[in-house]
Amino acid sequence: MFKKPLFLFGFTLLLSLLISSVIYLAVLMKNVPFTYPLDISPKDSSDLAKNTSPEPQIPLKIGKDKMFSILLLGIDRRHKAETAFRTDIMVLLSVNQSQKKVVLTSVPRDLWINGGRINATFVNGGWEDMQKAFLGITGISPNAYIQCDFEDLVWLIDSLGGIEVDLETAFTDSAYPNDVTKTYITVNFDKGIQTIDGKSALVLSRSRHGNNGEGSDFKRMQRQHKILKALPNAILTPKSVFNPFILTKFYEVITQRMSTNLTLKESELLWAYYPEKDTYTVESFFVNSDYLYNPPMSDYGGAWVLVAKNNDYSPIHNQLKERLGLIKPESKDNKNTTLNSAKPQ
Repeated sequence: MFKKPLFLFGFTLLLSLLISSVIYLAVLMKNVPFTYPLDISPKDSSDLAKNTSPEPQIPLKIGKDKMFSILLLGIDRRHKAETAFRTDIMVLLSVNQSQKKVVLTSVPRDLWINGGRINATFVNGGWEDMQKAFLGITGISPNAYIQCDFEDLVWLIDSLGGIEVDLETAFTDSAYPNDVTKTYITVNFDKGIQTIDGKSALVLSRSRHGNNGEGSDFKRMQRQHKILKALPNAILTPKSVFNPFILTKFYEVITQRMSTNLTLKESELLWAYYPEKDTYTVESFFVNSDYLYNPPMSDYGGAWVLVAKNNDYSPIHNQLKERLGLIKPESKDNKNTTLNSAKPQ
């Protein structure tokens, strides 16, 4: 479990899912200068919820004094023309504002739910089906989503001038997919601190057949978090194209490449959290072999999948609720002892 006393919204922007500059910088970065566009700044947070446009009022998916969750989706689309893709990377960002807690929940792509793998749910059934699936898995229905693909990640890391990561283990993956030749190649990563470009970051986040204990989806989820944690340190470096940083410009550039149902108004609301960032705690929660197992492939048409132990998702629900402060630790097995509703309002 990773815990750090910073309101690291940006840490949640899986594989550069930085559609909201508010999430990414305003809350994630600390002690760096910002260029505020127009009159938007933390001190103006009381005005951010006001609708000054003549357009009809649209209910906000997130807001002050509410618990909310944003689902971060990394899709395996190789180029923008592809229409068939899967959400191979899924991180649920959950924020309990009353308890000052943030939890990042990673779910593996091979989890079997509703008659198929979770990574096919979004493209086959759309956003509502994905919401329902995550409600079943985690006990929380996400309010919004952010989505990016391979090209987006490479573009973002290169736009930052590269990122610095620290790997605890060196590893070699001799079965990394070459998307051009449709064959496999060998990739290597050394132990220690190193600067990587966009292509290397993509390989690091996708590799799942490495040696030295790095050959699993669970391990690559941890490496994906390393990439996310490295992003804020790079955003205002001399090589970064986003330096100097302007919120509205950043939002416009990112939204031209990535997909989300978050609005600019909601991003501005998130910006208002900047003064409170140091009052939050952040945890990483991985839905792993503690909660899942690999059943006989013959039971699933020859497919290698993961299912909940005893077909019971309540241990995952309870663990997430506990980390969010929704239930007391000593009462986590009692589904009725909740401090708040697990489903965002």
